[in-house]
Parts: sequence; structure tokens; C-alpha cells
Amino acid sequence: MSEEAFWAALDAAVPRDRGDYPFVFAGIRRKGARTQRERIEEVVAMTLGRRLRRPLRRTLPRRRASSRALDEALDRGHEVDRAQARFFLESALCTTLAYGEEWVESNRARHVADTFVACFGPEATFWTNYPQLTSSLVETGVVAVDSTAAGILWIVDED
Repeated sequence: MSEEAFWAALDAAVPRDRGDYPFVFAGIRRKGARTQRERIEEVVAMTLGRRLRRPLRRTLPRRRASSRALDEALDRGHEVDRAQARFFLESALCTTLAYGEEWVESNRARHVADTFVACFGPEATFWTNYPQLTSSLVETGVVAVDSTAAGILWIVDED
């Protein structure tokens, strides 16, 4: 599947013009940095931007995002396989993080998760359960990287 299919699925499930929590942040970057780690750092910085917790944001230059705080946060993620990443995203989209209320219809959440992981090749690596990347009360998501791209699908919620 293509990135366009992912963006269409995400827009259908969680319209961008919503003004309330939970919020979904997503980004995929195919150009730029040479190493997988650099691609991950760039897509996290590009996607979360000002939402990044202050210690992470303060050290992000426009070039390679080589901050100790971001390195430590990324190192604490848990590697999961493609099926686990898909299941994790689907589950995170079906109910709100703060209250566990129904949020995105299960078939739409599944389609978003399927199209996100399909954006990455068979050699892709996926991580989840990072420590807080933003200053939100509760957050979760998946970071992915393959030989040519990195991506993030991150959900934040507030009480």
C-alpha cells in the first residue's frame, strides 16, 4: 500500500479539523538522513515539533537531532514485530487513552494500522511503548524504520 492510502485512512478515521483530544500525530519521511537512527530522529522531530517535551525539543537543531535526551527516550522503546505494531495501533485508536471510551470504529482503526505498517518494507523495525515524548498526560504510538524511510503514528490524550 502507499502512503496516500495511509493518509486517506487516517483522515477518514480521525479528521484533521477536530479540535479536541485525543490528538493523532503522524509523519513519514523518505528522504534526508543517512542512518536509520537519524531518520527516526528527524521524523519524530518533524512530526511532534513543539509538542516534544522541553528537554527533547530544546536540543533539536535543524540538522541531525542528536540530543542525549532524545537518544535515551528512543533507546527505551520496545521493539515489536509488524503484527504486534498493527495490533497495538488498532487498539490505541479504538478507545481513548485517558478514559477508555470508544473512539474510532474498529474497522477504521484496523485500516489505519494496516496502511501505516504497509508503508514500510519487509525488513522494517517497529517500536512502541516509549517513555513520554510530549508533555501530554498520556500518550502512545509506534515508530517504524526500514532501509529508506522512518515514520511515526503517535496518539496523545489529556484528562
